[in-house]
Amino acid sequence: MGSGNCVIALDVPFNREVLGDAGLYFKDVMELRRNIEFLLKNPQVLNSLRAKAKERARSLYRWENVVDKYEKVFMGLLYGKKKSSDII
Repeated sequence: MGSGNCVIALDVPFNREVLGDAGLYFKDVMELRRNIEFLLKNPQVLNSLRAKAKERARSLYRWENVVDKYEKVFMGLLYGKKKSSDII
């Protein structure tokens, strides 16, 4: 994602959480094949998904953001917050 590649991911919850709408998903080999063929025939969609993936990685997974979230979690634990939704 961070390199600007188009991502086609197995359709499972944790991949959806990371990729969001910045890529395509498949449940079986035939769907993977259809996605690849679709992207090869539609370079504008391919380029759009590449840009979305790069931006999503930059905005959500930069080290500064990750460190900030960990700091909030640790500060919440230090000051007695019990749920992660109360911390972040």
